[in-house]
Amino acid sequence: MKNVFYRYLQTTLVALCSWFVFATVVVGDPTEGEKTASDAVVKDENATPAVHANWITSMDEAQKVAAEKRKTILMDFTGSDWCGWCIKLSEEVFNTPEFKSWADEHLVLVELDFPNDQSKITEEGKAHNDQWLKKLKVAGFPTIYLTDHEGRPYAKTGYKEGGPDEYIKHLTQLLQIRMLRDTAMKLAGEAEGNEKARFLDDALSTMDAQIVGLHYTDEIEQLKQIGGEALLQKYAQLAENAQGGAESVGMVREDWMADPFGFLSMDMKDASDHLDIADTEPPVEEYHPRIEDRLAKLIELMNKT
Repeated sequence: MKNVFYRYLQTTLVALCSWFVFATVVVGDPTEGEKTASDAVVKDENATPAVHANWITSMDEAQKVAAEKRKTILMDFTGSDWCGWCIKLSEEVFNTPEFKSWADEHLVLVELDFPNDQSKITEEGKAHNDQWLKKLKVAGFPTIYLTDHEGRPYAKTGYKEGGPDEYIKHLTQLLQIRMLRDTAMKLAGEAEGNEKARFLDDALSTMDAQIVGLHYTDEIEQLKQIGGEALLQKYAQLAENAQGGAESVGMVREDWMADPFGFLSMDMKDASDHLDIADTEPPVEEYHPRIEDRLAKLIELMNKT
């Protein structure tokens, strides 16, 4: 995540030194300018023509569709005309026939855009997108959240190399987190005492710690009450860490969104240090390797009840 902001800052600093560069990168075609500045996107003369997936821009609409079709919502927080890695993710993955075909079957897609060109978005759209940006504590672009029909997140990711096939494989692994979460939550709802605590811990342990700490506070409170001293300490610390991290990245996000050029008053080292706290996304590999095994065991237990 930090790389996007760091490269964007570098581009802007160069722009201040040369009006020609400024006009090219910021005032001219921001999409093409960011591609050149970030080295994130390279033109391919032989590239397959883009195939656009079915994106929705309203979470209310997406939640209705997701509830009706029992699908996961994929939320794409993007800067479509300035963020090099967002553009790269769209061109390499989202705008491909392979992704469109797979997403049509498995996902409800929501784009939450934060463009430089304000003519690309309505005031209503800005308010809607900023509401969800704040709610999910988004600190960088692109950020991809997977949520249920209630808008409750269970996984997050961003840009990954490898094209549509690798990204689909990656998302398929993340979808399994919801299967485990929902299965364990169902078992927890039917259990009591230590057994209930064990299933709640199973459900929460599979997800990113910051997601749990910010969006699963009810379950954390239950575990504090019934889970014993070890779980009490574990989740009290997790909630504290998540909230502290959210406040820090929230500060960076508010500063940056209010004035993207405001960081120019700092030298590059200070700007980089300031943005370090926004680079908080853990590797997905840290929290999904055990999913299939644990899911199988939970389903076996559920079938016995």
